[in-house]
Amino acid sequence: MNLSYLYIALLSLLFIQCSSQNCGSELNPYTEIGFFELSSKNTENEIAVSIDKFSISSLNRGETDSTIIINNKNIFSLDLPLNTNLDSSKYLIKVDTIFDTLTVFYERSIKSRSTDCEFTMNFKLQDIEYSKNKLKDVSIENAIIEELDNTSTDETTDPTYHINFYF
Repeated sequence: MNLSYLYIALLSLLFIQCSSQNCGSELNPYTEIGFFELSSKNTENEIAVSIDKFSISSLNRGETDSTIIINNKNIFSLDLPLNTNLDSSKYLIKVDTIFDTLTVFYERSIKSRSTDCEFTMNFKLQDIEYSKNKLKDVSIENAIIEELDNTSTDETTDPTYHINFYF
């Protein structure tokens, strides 16, 4: 009888230790995307662009909440989630009244965050396909997307984005 109480106490400690940490999908990193003028591409000081009417929705199958951003104003950048179940993610982008499509191809790798219970998905960008309506060019600037990359971007600190959109 005393042994069963000890067993229950140990299991409870393990559960408390594991549940006290942030296990789950919120640990997966986002792709940081910056918006720039096409005329400044490949120059030392790329010029950031502010988009007045920007929306983006996921076109990935099985996602219940496909809208990521709706009609944001004065947007310079965005953090875009990648599909953790596939090796590509598809999006519909709307700038003003013009639509573009974007497909991001990547490799996925699972990384253990701790010995207790946490895992995260990391990505390595491979390629990008896009329509050229409002988006004039897209480039991969930093292919490795890891959890530690998730920091807020501040336009004044000249951040390095994973992907650059050129308008």
